Amino acid sequence: MPLQRLYERLSAISIAQGQLERVHRGIAGLLDLHASLSVMISNHNDWQEIDRELRSLDASLRQGIDDLVMFWPDVSRKVVKLCQNGEPWAIEIRQQDERLQQLLGDPKPPVLRLTFARLQHRITTRFFQIDSNLRKLCDRLRDFRDPLNEFEFDLQ
Repeated sequence: MPLQRLYERLSAISIAQGQLERVHRGIAGLLDLHASLSVMISNHNDWQEIDRELRSLDASLRQGIDDLVMFWPDVSRKVVKLCQNGEPWAIEIRQQDERLQQLLGDPKPPVLRLTFARLQHRITTRFFQIDSNLRKLCDRLRDFRDPLNEFEFDLQ
């Protein structure tokens, strides 16, 4: 792991213990940030894929409900997979998904379209929240850049 090798090399050269500890804390922070970013990016990508599919289904609803009836079971599986926790947003999305699935069994286009629109709104809101959280986490990278710029040493 490159960051661990950096720490080992710094330990071998003459550097003040306080600076070495700061670098070590920075490396640990970067590793934690990397793990969080990896999870959030994957989550973001999953929600973004669903958002794209919903936009496509929304556009096709103008011509009729056939695409929604045909493709919703697959989209629903993806949505439910991302809503496994007990947080209010997840519960609301699952409930709205269940309502939509019930309506697909006996479709009434106006009610079906309205239910789909509500569900799409909740999912889009969730996606934007995830996007915002990811941006904030990326902004934390600055917390590591500035302190590292203070160090000037040759690792050759």
